Formats: sequence, structure tokens, C-alpha cells
Amino acid sequence: MSTSMVRRVPVFGATAVVAALALLGTSFSSSAGASSAPKKGGVASLAIFSSGPNYVLPFFDAANFTQVNISDLQYLLYRPLYWFGTGSTPAINYKLSIGQPPVYTDGGKVVTIKLNHYTWSDGTPVTARDVLFWQNLMIANKANWGAYTPGDYPDNIASTTAINPSTIQFTLTKAYDTNWFTYNELSQITPLPQQAWDKTSPFTPDENFDTTPATAVKVYNYLNAESTDLSTYTTNPLWKVVDGPWKMSAYTPSNGAVSFVPNPDYSGPEKPHLSQFNEQVFTTTDAEFNDLISGSGPQVGYISPVEVKSQSALDRVGYSQDQSYSFSVAYTQINFNNPKVGPLFKQTYIRQALQMLVDQAGLTKHYFGGFGYNTCGPVPTEPANSFADSYVAKCPFNYNPTRAVSTLKAHGWKVVPGGISTCAHPGTGSGECGAGITSGEPLKFTYLYGSGGIAFPKSMAQQKSDAEAAGVDYVLDGEPGSQVEEAAVPCTPKQPACSWQMAYAGWIYSPDYYPTGETLFATGAGYNVGSYSDPQTDKLINATTEPGNPQQTLDAYQNYIADQLPVLWQGGTTSLNEVSNKLHGVTPFNVFGNILPEEWYYTK
Repeated sequence: MSTSMVRRVPVFGATAVVAALALLGTSFSSSAGASSAPKKGGVASLAIFSSGPNYVLPFFDAANFTQVNISDLQYLLYRPLYWFGTGSTPAINYKLSIGQPPVYTDGGKVVTIKLNHYTWSDGTPVTARDVLFWQNLMIANKANWGAYTPGDYPDNIASTTAINPSTIQFTLTKAYDTNWFTYNELSQITPLPQQAWDKTSPFTPDENFDTTPATAVKVYNYLNAESTDLSTYTTNPLWKVVDGPWKMSAYTPSNGAVSFVPNPDYSGPEKPHLSQFNEQVFTTTDAEFNDLISGSGPQVGYISPVEVKSQSALDRVGYSQDQSYSFSVAYTQINFNNPKVGPLFKQTYIRQALQMLVDQAGLTKHYFGGFGYNTCGPVPTEPANSFADSYVAKCPFNYNPTRAVSTLKAHGWKVVPGGISTCAHPGTGSGECGAGITSGEPLKFTYLYGSGGIAFPKSMAQQKSDAEAAGVDYVLDGEPGSQVEEAAVPCTPKQPACSWQMAYAGWIYSPDYYPTGETLFATGAGYNVGSYSDPQTDKLINATTEPGNPQQTLDAYQNYIADQLPVLWQGGTTSLNEVSNKLHGVTPFNVFGNILPEEWYYTK
């Protein structure tokens, strides 16, 4: 899912998958180990930077496909079929999942899932019909699903059958790698309350509208419209029917701050200890830090690397630092369909030259206190794991301005260090600029980025300065993170929405947890924001889903992407979390950014 890289900084054989995924775990410090029993009650707050969640329906399009919407709102109210993250590892947590382990039969073509006992807050059991309701909405509205990739889920499911109230069965179009299908396809499913939501208006009765595609579209349109009405989040009867451990008690439409109270009807394994959980929104990291250092700040927050020198002061007011990684990548999204600069981005050599102007190590050292690491491909290198291979780890297009200049000159560019380089030799032959690039065309790009933070805006200014070494001009445009996400969307060249050129972005591998990239880089994928399309990439991604040698196909895919650069990789950062010594059960932090405030507690 899309994630702000400023806040909280987002397969194999049946037995091998757990061992391989376990390698992703990192060492986490413990925030105040409990020495006495949990106390019932108390209020705890989590700091959220820039803006809180703004979309409650757990069926989201690309614009609403964000970590803050999913992890910080939807998953607290509506539990997914499978919960990912066990301790500090990304393995499936079956204890917290609605679905029991899937059973594959008929050579992997049939998947049968028995549901654990969960209950909606209106007293209705969570049943296979609720999974079927989700599935029917998905089939009819897949274009509105932010994780949709043509040919993958739900296209690869031939039929879905509710065997009985507690058993759902999927018949697939063909056999897939069973763990890929579990970790990247079944992972997308969230049972929805069919008895309360299967309607097309507030006045229609709850009926089986979802069973007909045309009316299933109307059901989605109604639910989506209600989800965009932020002012009714705590009063709308729709959002009062939940199966998660929390209910919304207050919501601020202007910034997305949320308060939750326990769902008294929650039937899951871990009932909330707190009487209230708040998500407190800060517009600047300075404001959040000042709250922390005063001793009256949120119980769970974070600091910028430039504030590390103040850790002793934070210790004195009752916080402990916990450093963590998320299984995520950061990158600059580039718009291949922009009518002005799209032809430039479609040239692989230009993307390679731009990548060689990104000084990841230098930015980490000088602006983030060394709390970070290089990212050079689609598979995260931190936390340490067995998926990222040696070729990607070597960073084939690492920072090298001299090589970037040579690359541009070899393809017909008049390079003007400190100025703006222009195409001197248009055309498609050897030593020429490439298709669609005209004589005199400049290497000048508008670059959107989230304007918050202390070090981050400075690092963006440094990137602009570094790019000038090859005559590349970045026109920086700092906007609130939510506005950047709204602006950088898939588009066609003639659409007004296609005016964006470059945008800083981030991705946590969720709800596609195995890093095969179909949601990011496959042609037509829901979060292929830059509209990248390449037949060889599609072929290599498809190979990672097939039975066979998963590491071999993953290596082929990630090595090709490291060379092709559908995005420009940015360095990853270590999250410097601050946790109140009075609050327990917070760590280890989930590597996918999911939170479990029902496990947080104070002691007697």
C-alpha cells in the first residue's frame, strides 16, 4: 500500500515460506516490559504526521490505497480474512485471522477456507456469505480496487461457493504457487457485513443486490459515496457495524484525527484493555517533538533523525526509543503518460542517468543521521531477508554524476552542468535522443513531494542540487502528503490529471505481502501510478506466480527492474519510535505498519 515515508518510518513451499519470511524479522527493543497485570482502562494516543485517515470503506481505489487509511482505520474496525505480522516477522498470524489456514486441493486449483468464530457488532455471525459479498462486489467493481492487476485477483478465481456458513471455497482458473496465492491474493479479502451493507441507498432493504453485477455496482457506488462523507463517520449506521476490536467515537474531518472506543461485541482473541485509543495528527514534526519533550505528548510517537541528540531528554520525561524497519521501498514515481515529459521518461538511459544523480548514501548521512540504507530495486533490503539478491544489493546505478553525464552525451544531449541540458541530436538512431524527443527539449521536471518534516525538505533541495551536475533541473513543489497522493494518479495523456511529472512515494508490501510487484509494475495494475508498461516485466512478474522455483523467478524479476528503473529508487529510513514507559504491549512494531492498540495496556 502507499505509505508516507515520514510517519512511522511500509512464495515458497508450504513449509519453507514461514522460515523464509521469518528472516525478515529484526531485533526490536522492548518498551517497558510489564511487571504486573494489565489494568483495565486508560487512554493512549498514537502520533500521525500530516493527516489522518479519510476513507473508511475497506474497499478502496488507488487514491485511497494508503497505509493511514488501511492500518490506522479500516483494520481496526474491519478485520481482513488474514492478518499479516507475527511479532516482528511478516508471517501470517492465524491467531488474529478470521480465516483458518487455507487448504489447497485438485492440484492447487481449489482453495477451501474454514472461518473462525467472529461476530458483527449487531450480533450477526461473520459467515461465508460475508466473504461472498466481498467477492461479488470485487468482481463487479474490480476497476475501483486499488490493488487490482488485470489477470490476477479476482480474475484468477473462476467461482466462489459458500459451502456452509463457516466455509468458503474458491475454484481457481489454474494452479498457482500456493503461497503466492495465499500471501498476495487471499490477503486482499476482507469479509463485509452483507446483512447491513447490501443496499443501494439508505432506504432500500438489505437484500441480495450483490448477486447481480449491475446492482453490485450500485451497492459499491452507495457505500463509496457514504465513505466520502467524512462528517458522518461517527453517526452513519453503516460504520457502526464492525467486527474489529474498535469503534469510532470521534472523527475530525479537517485533519483525520480519530478516537476509538472498544467494541463490546468483539469476539476476537485479544479484547482491548484501553478505554480509549486516539490517533493524534500533527502538522509538523516540530510540533510532535515539542509535545513529546514536554512529557504530555502521545504515548506512541516518533522523532526525526535530527532530533536524536535529544533522546536523553526524552528518556527523562519517560520515553524509550525503539528502532524499527518496515518491509517497504521508497522511490520517485515518474509519469510515463505525461504529454510533455513522458517521452523522456520512456527512454531507459534517461531513467538510468537520473538514478545516478540520487546520492542515497549522502542524503542518509547528512540529513538523516545515518539512520537509513540504500534501495536499488523492488525488494526491500531491510529488514534483512533472503529475497533481495546480490545484484540488486550492489546498486547497479548507484550515485555517479560523471557516468550520468557520459550517458546523456552518448545519447545526443548537450550537457550543461549547473544549467539545463538539452537534446542536440533528436531521432531514434544511435547517438540520438530517442522517440518523441524534439531538438532543444530540456531535462526539466516538476517534482512533487510531501512538504512536512525537518530533514526531508532539506534532502529534496539537496537532490535538486545534485541533479544540476548533469544539467537536470528539478522544479520542487512541496505539498501536504495527502495532496501529493491525490495528484499522482494513473492517467492517459489527454486527461487534465496527467499534468503531474514526478512525485515522491513509498510502498509497504501490503496487502500483497510477497514482493513480486504485480500491483506496482504490471501493465494496468491498480497502483501502477506512473502507467509503466513493458511486456518483459509483465512476463517476469507472471513467472513469479507460477509453481516452480520461486527464488529464481523472483531474482529474474528484481534484477530486470533494477536495470529498467520504472521508478527512481530513494533511500530507506529507520523509524525512530518513542514509546511511553508507562504503556506496554506496543512493541515489536509490525513490519507492515499494522497496529494492534487492543494489545496496549497500563499496569496496576
